[in-house]
Amino acid sequence: MGSKITWTEETWNPIIGCTPVSEGCDHCYAKRMAAQLSRYNPLYRRWSEGGLATESLSQGRLASFAKPRTIFVSSMGDLFHPNTSLELLMEVFRIMGEYRKHTFMVLTKRVESMENFVVDRLFREMDWPDSFPHVWLGVTAENQYRAEERIPMLVGDIPAAHHFVSLEPLLGPMDVGPWIDDLDLVIVGGENGLYRRPMDEQWARSIRDECREAGVPFHYKGCGAERQPGKVELDGEVHHEMPPFDREADRQMDLLGSTE
Repeated sequence: MGSKITWTEETWNPIIGCTPVSEGCDHCYAKRMAAQLSRYNPLYRRWSEGGLATESLSQGRLASFAKPRTIFVSSMGDLFHPNTSLELLMEVFRIMGEYRKHTFMVLTKRVESMENFVVDRLFREMDWPDSFPHVWLGVTAENQYRAEERIPMLVGDIPAAHHFVSLEPLLGPMDVGPWIDDLDLVIVGGENGLYRRPMDEQWARSIRDECREAGVPFHYKGCGAERQPGKVELDGEVHHEMPPFDREADRQMDLLGSTE
């Protein structure tokens, strides 16, 4: 079963749980989903602890994908939550390293924790980023203040094969021009839910124009009020742009029956 998130084909949740870190967390979709899932899975009752390992670490879900897929890692939490152990993080990245036919997308609001982990552990213990061209690192930013706080560190201090940003829920106008040339994908979306904070389409339009000028893929999820979020338009166009993932070599490896 694929993901309903328009910019990814699948989700993989080896780690779940989170706690608020900034204003974008006020109406967290994952927290709402965790409350629903807690009726069926007791682990989700501890969701607010953060850093909880799940049965997905057994790799069964990844092994079930016969063809190369784009995979959002930990859609139900933040890998870099302070309660995530370094050993658990290393295991998640080790597993991603084994499944090179897939493209893994990792997002966080805790950019300093991401930097510390990449510089202090991945550089020393794994061939990062050379052996991880299929792992994308990104940050979420909800307004200009958070963009200026997180994006410069992402593109300037955290080495990765690819960098991307998710500007959602977009809570105000934003200028990503200073960093646009260092980004491989920009995702924009408004807030959903009963208490959603409104998003002005002009904010998205401005970011789209910056992406167009720089030739960076712009993926628009809508302002949050749409009944069919997968079919939203901006100025009469659907913007579900994605980077051209190079999977030909991975397809060949898949035919040989290898995950490496």
